[in-house]
Amino acid sequence: MLSLAWHRHTAKEIAAYLTKLGYKTPRGRDYYAQLVGATLSKLRRRKARTRNTRVSVSEATYELKPLKPAAIGFV
Repeated sequence: MLSLAWHRHTAKEIAAYLTKLGYKTPRGRDYYAQLVGATLSKLRRRKARTRNTRVSVSEATYELKPLKPAAIGFV
């Protein structure tokens, strides 16, 4: 979807293309221009947010504790 927008296709054209290829929304409906526009906006914001983000883990510790029988459904 982002690559289609980058190539200057309109939201209406992208929606028609996705529908033609048989893509459906997560709820099983066809894409329409307003939904494509909102999705592109969210993707652009997510990309901008993560562009200069770095994740680092300095130390990880884990502790395993046995579950009490009542906690896992046994009586």
